Amino acid sequence: MSRLVLGHPAFTDGSPPDAQLRLFGPTEDSELEALRGQSVSYLVAGALALGIAGHKLDELAPALLLAATSVDPESLLLRQRLLRDRPFGPPIPMIDDWLDKYDLFKGRACFAGVIKAVLELGKWAGQRSTADANGISGILGSALCGGNQITIQGSGFGGSQPADTKIYVPVAGGGCREAAVQNWADSAITVTLPSDVGEGCVGFVRGMGTFREPQQVTGELSICIGAAAEIWTKGFDKVNTPIVTCPPCLPGGQNRLYIAGPPAINTFRFTPSHVEPGGQPVLSWNVGNATSIQIVGISGNGPSLALANPVPPSGALTLAPLGGLVPVVGRYRLTASNACGTKSADAEFTMTRKPTLSITRIEAVQGIQRVDNSVRLTANRRTAVRVFVDSGMTDGFDLGFGANRVGGLTGTVYAENLTTGAAWNCGPAWPVNSQASPMPNRDLLGDSINFDVPLAACNGTVRLRAVIELPGAAGQPPLSWTTSSVTVSFTPKPTQEMLPFLITDPSSTSPAPTMADLFTSLTGPAGAHPFPENGFVLNPALNWTLGPLENLKSGIIWSLLIAKIAATFFIFPSTPVGGIRIGMVPNDPLYPWGGMALPRLGATAPSLIAVAGDPGTCTHELGHAYGLLHANSCGPAGPYGALPLTISDPGLDVARRAIVPAGTAEMMTYCRPQWPSVEHWDYIFDRIAIS
Repeated sequence: MSRLVLGHPAFTDGSPPDAQLRLFGPTEDSELEALRGQSVSYLVAGALALGIAGHKLDELAPALLLAATSVDPESLLLRQRLLRDRPFGPPIPMIDDWLDKYDLFKGRACFAGVIKAVLELGKWAGQRSTADANGISGILGSALCGGNQITIQGSGFGGSQPADTKIYVPVAGGGCREAAVQNWADSAITVTLPSDVGEGCVGFVRGMGTFREPQQVTGELSICIGAAAEIWTKGFDKVNTPIVTCPPCLPGGQNRLYIAGPPAINTFRFTPSHVEPGGQPVLSWNVGNATSIQIVGISGNGPSLALANPVPPSGALTLAPLGGLVPVVGRYRLTASNACGTKSADAEFTMTRKPTLSITRIEAVQGIQRVDNSVRLTANRRTAVRVFVDSGMTDGFDLGFGANRVGGLTGTVYAENLTTGAAWNCGPAWPVNSQASPMPNRDLLGDSINFDVPLAACNGTVRLRAVIELPGAAGQPPLSWTTSSVTVSFTPKPTQEMLPFLITDPSSTSPAPTMADLFTSLTGPAGAHPFPENGFVLNPALNWTLGPLENLKSGIIWSLLIAKIAATFFIFPSTPVGGIRIGMVPNDPLYPWGGMALPRLGATAPSLIAVAGDPGTCTHELGHAYGLLHANSCGPAGPYGALPLTISDPGLDVARRAIVPAGTAEMMTYCRPQWPSVEHWDYIFDRIAIS
């Protein structure tokens, strides 16, 4: 660090800079505060490094402050890399408000105050001391634990403790710390071990005198710089030991503490921690300061470990090849003990198949779709994207979702209009337990990852790009990921005008139909037919009441009623009366029919009647109103058209997020359940709207 500091242009280039970072005074700018934090850290670390290296801080302190606040890109990059802050990114670009003119910067009162703080730090870090183990012949002590006492034996220690001499003992993890002297004699010194005592060598640190804390740092840095300096201020407020050279170890080990303090588990891990079938993880461990070591399995289905007895303080064990078609997880615990206490650590490995995900197909669906996306799409209509993912597994490995299947997938779909360049995120996937497999079943909603396309994106030519991931552990990259795209087109369609008839049947005990019943009924064709969103324009409703002879419990009355509705002629109507005529009748279980319809015949209007609040019947009868005939299945009345008896591809009710399996009865049969086939969809698509 001292070489890096001295190599900065501020130390070698005599020409003054144009500007420095605005280091002094209050700021509420978080980005400037972050840069100030980097500068203070560099300043403190540089002062410590220069002081320890023995450089003259009186001469170097001003240049160190300039180096810590330089705003050229190289200086910014150096500081953020040294401090491990955005090490791979470019430095933050400077803003004029963040800069101080050089002359103003040097002229501020705080400039001198911070220079004083740097000098104090350097003097503190540069305090010189020597360490030795002169005269020590041995150490007496039973349990070498924190709070216990040891006696340092030898000769020539003197009758009392010199003012500039202290006893230092090793601490766990390296380094040393002063031990409190209880008794000092020429041939024996008794001290109390600190709580963090560890294995190492005891001895004398001389030339310390009275330890001087860097109090100037506490005042000047926080007053002049503010919040960015508080972390260093608090740190030095708690300083209770100087920087020293620890005592050396004597060749015969006379001054060494063995098994001092609690055990230290330096290493306990599997490498690698994840293997594929047939892999062999290696367990390695390294323990210090222990009299007893145990390694046992604590959970999982991992194998037992063939370990020596007793377990040595360090070693490595290669497991036998791990096979099978289910994951293996081994969790093991190392427990190390001595007279001062017990420490434990856990290690874990997993054996599992790592999927190689790939997207095999992306389908854009509004009601029904073929695998090649050849079913046409309506603009401004609810659309779902089904992303089918191959797991890349074929050997039958079961990750908990079935052979060769992978769950827990996450993903994103982006929709980009290729004409305007506008782009949308399709949001979270549907809350379905979606999985990947080598042979996805289109009839299962969970065999695809499904998304809603924003309505605004459903126009023109659109590229749908999917990114699917199998997440890794927290903070880790995904275990596997894949991406693919498909381009689809949305065709604008007009709305369908309708004239509602709310028909009361006095002979029925069922409630008279309402507009709410009509809206419920229209959810059927809205979800199953290729109308745009809000695709029905409803003219003001007409209210009819049937006469005494118009009892709908008679089939012939249904025929007469639909003919009457279709043939009604309006002379100078006060409200619009165009479009398909749709009549709602009571939902009476005693009626022989649920609905009836007529397409346009000559001067008549396309018309339908249906029991109130039945979306399926409304969809069926609207198909007739458009001109579709029955499909000959489940006993419908003729005539029959060219529609298939069942649907060839899965249907999808996008609004309800419900799949309709292939093989379901065609909407124009009398079977239940029903859904429009591709042929049905195409027929309506080509005729919207009729009047």
